[in-house]
Amino acid sequence: MKVLVIDDSENVRRAFRYELESRFPEAALLVHASFEEALEDSALAEVGVAIVDFSIPGGMNGAEGTAAILEKFPAIKVIVNSFNTDVEEACLEAGASFFVGPPIFLNIQPPKKHLLQEDLIPLL
Repeated sequence: MKVLVIDDSENVRRAFRYELESRFPEAALLVHASFEEALEDSALAEVGVAIVDFSIPGGMNGAEGTAAILEKFPAIKVIVNSFNTDVEEACLEAGASFFVGPPIFLNIQPPKKHLLQEDLIPLL
């Protein structure tokens, strides 16, 4: 299974890479800094799960990027993360499978679809 990570922050991409490789060593990772960059990657067709940031300067936001990914590859499960919980509804309406608010992977208030590690394991 391939997992796509899209985030403009190199530190966040590195943290996701470390966590995913540690917890799911069988997963192959694709890591990109923008939706536009990711959508040009020919390996995107093999992705099962995408973990994406909502706020990426200078390009598509998480809702727009989710819609663009799902238009080309509707089987991908998209997880959008953002510290701005006001964007959750837009992301879910765009087709995101999950929205993760602050702190990442541990929501204080239950979102409409809550991501827990046990939710992610079947996707991988």
